[in-house]
Amino acid sequence: MAGVHLERLKGLQPSVGEKAVAAFQEAKEEGLGLLVTCGLRTFPEQARLYAQGRTRPGRIVTNAKPGQSYHNFGLAFDFVVVKGDRAIWNRTTGTGSGSSRSPRPTRSSGAGTGAASQTTPTSRSRAPRP
Repeated sequence: MAGVHLERLKGLQPSVGEKAVAAFQEAKEEGLGLLVTCGLRTFPEQARLYAQGRTRPGRIVTNAKPGQSYHNFGLAFDFVVVKGDRAIWNRTTGTGSGSSRSPRPTRSSGAGTGAASQTTPTSRSRAPRP
């Protein structure tokens, strides 16, 4: 599980980080490639993202203000599915396939794998992008 992208898991709550690593290992065993795009996010980083599309140029990428995102507390990470050497981005929103998910238990490792089984505590099929 070596890789610079896994450095982005630093700062997650220990139980979330452990489940994230287990999820990535399980995905690898199933032939999936996953790339971490974001882990712990500071309040200033969240404020910058929230301002995007509002008071800063660009499109809106989050509805969460600082303190309203699971990322701010080390409880979420973003990832994108990788096929070969290409990231598979959601063409309608431009977000990664996994977009803001907290791991949930699966049959063997106790962690989620892939976009379809990654959910947030709201248990919606696609969470708002914090």
